[in-house]
Amino acid sequence: MRRIVAILTVYVFLFGVLQASSAGDPPKHKSFLRHLFGPRGFIFAAISTSIQHARDVPAEWGSGIAGLGRRYASAFGQHLVNGTAQYSVAKALHEDLKYYPSDEAGFKARVKHALISTAYVRKTNGEGQTLATSRFSGAVAGGFVSRAWQPARFHTFGSGISSAGISLAVDAGLNVLREFWPEIRHPRRRLNEARAQAIEPELETRAEIEVVELDAEECLECAPANPSY
Repeated sequence: MRRIVAILTVYVFLFGVLQASSAGDPPKHKSFLRHLFGPRGFIFAAISTSIQHARDVPAEWGSGIAGLGRRYASAFGQHLVNGTAQYSVAKALHEDLKYYPSDEAGFKARVKHALISTAYVRKTNGEGQTLATSRFSGAVAGGFVSRAWQPARFHTFGSGISSAGISLAVDAGLNVLREFWPEIRHPRRRLNEARAQAIEPELETRAEIEVVELDAEECLECAPANPSY
């Protein structure tokens, strides 16, 4: 269990490095080769491999270097199948798989937004959202095709569905991480923004009072010393 926690910690760190190193907003659809062979695919496959190797799953592949290599090849192969199906369907159905952070405040509302964004995405050819058919298609394709090179006991419908479910759960976890990454990277940013919002109305009120006082003083100065009636 400790090894898995350590691996996940490294995963979060690497995810942060990837997020910090990305410059500007990426295009709605990367090129097909970037989609398949970008650094994230290699890193995520390595993380998956590390967890499976720590658990010795599948046990038939052994716990040595050869087993580690087979698990990495399996994880990256599943990524290629998943990515190919996802990219193809997203292009055909005009689905934007980029994650857009929530505009709402509050932990629960933001988590809900991140989870919903796993199942629903924006359209690239118009406004509104649609079911993330490409994401589900990729997860199912990767889950079932990868059974072909797994040991015989994994050649079942249930195993394919389980693998697809894990893939979607990982996507949901990534969206939650993306949602809160600014606070994880800069813990005091959200607190400073909240303080600034709380102080702003007070400053506006003070400014209005000062304007009223200044107007009153100007009126007194402009008034004649001996008014005639």
